[in-house]
Amino acid sequence: DLRGQVQQVLKAEAIQAKRGEPQQGRRAPHGKPPPDAKELRWARKLLDVDTETPWEEIRAAHRKLSAKWHPDVHRGEKAKQKAEEKFKQIQRALDVLEREREAGRKAA
Repeated sequence: DLRGQVQQVLKAEAIQAKRGEPQQGRRAPHGKPPPDAKELRWARKLLDVDTETPWEEIRAAHRKLSAKWHPDVHRGEKAKQKAEEKFKQIQRALDVLEREREAGRKAA
């Protein structure tokens, strides 16, 4: 039911906040909002890139980490769960940097 879904979302957000991960922003009518500074720092740190890193190198770092943390590469239930969580974080980090890139294009 709806109440259960809302509770699940709130629980997931509380877990993210506890881990120090940035909260996912609410969608604006036109799409996702541009990332804030905290999200950008988190994404760059996770992918080990800086503000001056070219987009091609960011994508390469993402591919390298995605291959390392893909759940199918890991054996055992605990290892798969940890890898899946890390894999999702890596994808989310790339999404944050893509939103920043798109926001920069629209501003230019």
